[in-house]
Amino acid sequence: MKIWAQIHKGERITKSYLYTVPEKFNLLHFENYLTDICSELDLPRPLTLKKHTRHFNNFNTTTYKPIDFVESVDLDKFVLEAVSDD
Repeated sequence: MKIWAQIHKGERITKSYLYTVPEKFNLLHFENYLTDICSELDLPRPLTLKKHTRHFNNFNTTTYKPIDFVESVDLDKFVLEAVSDD
């Protein structure tokens, strides 16, 4: 499985990254995946709430807003979307 990470500013995707999950996807490792993705995008890691993992697990996507970050960020939303290997 892969995770497509997108940084949105307004209606545009300003930066994106396709992360390949190193092993079989495991929701318990979601925080590790998020840390790797944010490191690659040079983005501070947002706080992950239950709603984020629940949305990712149920709908294969989750969205972080600027309020989910402790540090100030220049984005409108940060989206993670599951992409199948097929």
